Amino acid sequence: MQKLWAEPTCGGSLSKAPTRVLESLSTHLNVAFVDSGIYFVPISTTLGSSIQFLDLNTNRITSVANFGKRLNLGETGGLTISPDGKWLLYTQTDEGGSELMLVDKFDSH
Repeated sequence: MQKLWAEPTCGGSLSKAPTRVLESLSTHLNVAFVDSGIYFVPISTTLGSSIQFLDLNTNRITSVANFGKRLNLGETGGLTISPDGKWLLYTQTDEGGSELMLVDKFDSH
């Protein structure tokens, strides 16, 4: 489980400890920051996933979208928002798999 923390920078108090902002991120790639808050994909215990929004003014989390399929949670996933805040782009895994192939009469020399 990944977490998101806030820590003061140059203008902050050096004695102030880091503050936990989000508890259960699916991956560091599934986070998008805007002036008013943070869009993120939390860890899901069901077969589906959701995109949620943490409003930094009220500290409330609301659900933006729910999906019957899992959003990509691996290193190829991602979540981003357009500069005007009107579009949200995410990756979703529809199916996964791999292929095994046998090569007859293979000569390694």
